Amino acid sequence: MWPYYIPGSILTLTCFTFGTLWLFYELVHQHTKRYASLKVVDNNGNQRNSAAVDIAAGRKSAVGGARTSTAPGFAAGNRVSNVAGRFSAAGRQLMALTEWDQMDEEEQNEVWVRRVRPSKRNKARSLYCDFKYRWRYWKLILLLQKFLLVLVLIMQQVHGSAVTTAVMFGAIHAGMLYLNAYARPYMDHRPDLLSMAISFANVFNAVIGIMALSRMEMSYAWIYPIMAVNFGLPIIALIVGWRMNKARKRRRAAAGKLVGKPVDSTKMAKQRRLVERNINEYTLRFLVSWTSVVVICSCLAAELIFIGQFEKLVLTDVWAHTEPSQLSPSMESCAREDEIRRLEFVGYGTWKGFTESCCCMSRASDSNTSDFTSQFTELWMCRNTTLGRDSVSYKERQRRDIGSLASDGWLVRPFCGTNFIDSTGSEVPGLEPYWDAASERLQVDLKMPNGTVVQTVPEYW
Repeated sequence: MWPYYIPGSILTLTCFTFGTLWLFYELVHQHTKRYASLKVVDNNGNQRNSAAVDIAAGRKSAVGGARTSTAPGFAAGNRVSNVAGRFSAAGRQLMALTEWDQMDEEEQNEVWVRRVRPSKRNKARSLYCDFKYRWRYWKLILLLQKFLLVLVLIMQQVHGSAVTTAVMFGAIHAGMLYLNAYARPYMDHRPDLLSMAISFANVFNAVIGIMALSRMEMSYAWIYPIMAVNFGLPIIALIVGWRMNKARKRRRAAAGKLVGKPVDSTKMAKQRRLVERNINEYTLRFLVSWTSVVVICSCLAAELIFIGQFEKLVLTDVWAHTEPSQLSPSMESCAREDEIRRLEFVGYGTWKGFTESCCCMSRASDSNTSDFTSQFTELWMCRNTTLGRDSVSYKERQRRDIGSLASDGWLVRPFCGTNFIDSTGSEVPGLEPYWDAASERLQVDLKMPNGTVVQTVPEYW
């Protein structure tokens, strides 16, 4: 089973977990590259860029003049023309670099917002449009946090300690609180402070959980800090974030920090349509390719898991219907009853122990379990630890003679019933089959409510 389950699980984990991370990263990365070609600021309005280009061109002219100190006037026109062409190309490349590199973080974020926020046609922009340019991959960190939380829950099945799980939860949320406080990845102060408040509340709740799981005595007064941290703190964070937004807007307006003149709206709209069309076409192609890979990997993983389950069913022990002929002729008479009980009850010893540890189904999966006349064989599935191994075993119980329909066990027990019945059909809890040495069988008596034996059923019970 495991040679099939492990590759299937690894394939599923790779496709869905790491595949989703790769999907998010690739979309954000490629969209950023395409948005870089969208001109949202007029370069003529940015004096720093023009000065940088002029300085670079002047340096280039000085170097060019030193290298071409030949006879004056010789091919002067051609030389000036060629140098000017090289200067203009170099200047354009330098301008493309300095236009972004000379901006501070706030100015870069302003240009980033002008590029991505108005892009209504780009349906995938929600992956990054709310974040600062530097932290545009923040969705990946959020996905990794959720993956770690799920992993901690799964690991609890291994160590079995709820306190350890709560401690690991608190550590993950504390790490997220530190990252939120350090990065402040959102353009808006409100989600920044709200995410920090929620992370703090998660750490606080983890500490409360550790205290409760450790059976520390806690008074009813703890409800007030719990309510304040989980409800009051997020509300305060939103209000403070709103005030910080207004203060930042006033501060920037007073300082006169402008990246440059906005590009003409008509020209911008036309260029934006082209960029968004290119982004949407790439996104569609990439999603189709990614989905195809995921579907193929999912089908392969499902096939591997199915083969593993099929192998388990084929190789699982199935205890056949018990017959005295299964006993060895050389077996001592004193051991024959114990062997029949072992075969009948799959090691549980009694009918009560067997029914408490096993569940019943029809051996024929397409049969109608409500129609007793169509049932021939019960299939009991047991989690059998009494045999020295923790595994699933199956026990078949034949309920009627296939050759002669006149012989069956419906009189003492209905199909898949866990209790035997009397002659009136009422259940008789605690009734156990008893050993008959003559027939070497476990048999059940059909009794009247007053205890009178009506009939003995030696088999198919």
